Amino acid sequence: MAKDFEEMLDEEYEDDIITLTTADGEEVDFVEIAGIAHDGKFYAILQPVELLDGMDDDEVPASERYLFITPTLLGLVRDLDTTKSKEVLAQFAGVFKVPQSRFYTAIDQLDGTTSGEETGGYVKASGAKNINFMIVHKPAVIQFEKHVVPKIVTPEQNQNADAWKFGYRNVSIADGYENKVKGIYLHKATS
Repeated sequence: MAKDFEEMLDEEYEDDIITLTTADGEEVDFVEIAGIAHDGKFYAILQPVELLDGMDDDEVPASERYLFITPTLLGLVRDLDTTKSKEVLAQFAGVFKVPQSRFYTAIDQLDGTTSGEETGGYVKASGAKNINFMIVHKPAVIQFEKHVVPKIVTPEQNQNADAWKFGYRNVSIADGYENKVKGIYLHKATS
């Protein structure tokens, strides 16, 4: 019978459990799965002992769990080239790289008209943390287009130029179901 991840950790790293304390005083057990030298520094790569099993205990189906991770962290995990790292990544239905420049806990939206906000888009909010990775169970997320209005202006109607103009307004919803919030796990940087 196949062993689950926690059983493998118990057998292989029984004496190598590292306990860290969160800012809230909660103790979390980790196991060092590898170390790597990068830019003259040494990094220990730790795997939470109960991360995926916590979702199992909360009855989150394993079939549609997706990993969203920064390219740097994914590269470090893949560079390990160990059975353990490959097995952890294989537990996900999909793995998606998200650039750190778009992976924050909060953003400020720029309106495109106010002075200093003419470019539109968004910036990292003050006090926001970088997200290292997220595990998302797809059915826990609500995402759909609520209102879509395309508008096509012909050259005859366009008062600014002899050209076609295409306007597009889209209002969407991105949220999570309250009763399925255990299907979303976020790991953020501490600073």
